[in-house]
Amino acid sequence: MLPDAGIGIRMRTGRAICVVLIGGPEAPEVLCRRELRLWDPEVPETNQPFHAALELSPSEARRTIERASRAVRRAAERAFAGLRDELRSEGYASRAVGLVRVSDTDPATIRNPHMHAHAAESQLSYQALADAVASGGVRGFTLLESRVLGELASRLARPEVAIRRALAELGRSVGPPWRAEQRAACSAAWLCLAS
Repeated sequence: MLPDAGIGIRMRTGRAICVVLIGGPEAPEVLCRRELRLWDPEVPETNQPFHAALELSPSEARRTIERASRAVRRAAERAFAGLRDELRSEGYASRAVGLVRVSDTDPATIRNPHMHAHAAESQLSYQALADAVASGGVRGFTLLESRVLGELASRLARPEVAIRRALAELGRSVGPPWRAEQRAACSAAWLCLAS
């Protein structure tokens, strides 16, 4: 049986920040850090499909969003399958993926068209990747970014300050960039190892 790799993914619109950890939850190591592209350069509106549709007639907007959504789903499937295959080729199994979102606001509750477009694109990117994880036979779970550190501290029975120091050390081991996005993805990957 292959050793586990914990995969943490911090969602963005059109892309996702991914950190993969190996080892035990007591002393994990960063195997890799990368960005997953969740849009198709051959279909430019897939980067921001709901923004692209803002100035179109309702029927054109619907067609644009449907076409772009299909392309986003295919891009997410390719991105996750590529990551999973790479881990397997390096001798690791991916059995759990932690998806970190900034917000879980329902886009239907947002009246401002521009803000609605942002929320709808975020939802599309998240759902496409969550579906890709599930269809890949990997267990996925979702956390809000504001709660991921507390959840990790609770699971490891360590104070949050100790977790922050450990995350900073993991970041130093791989170098920049190691911003909040990478730390959130790393926390989710660590939760996978601790599960």
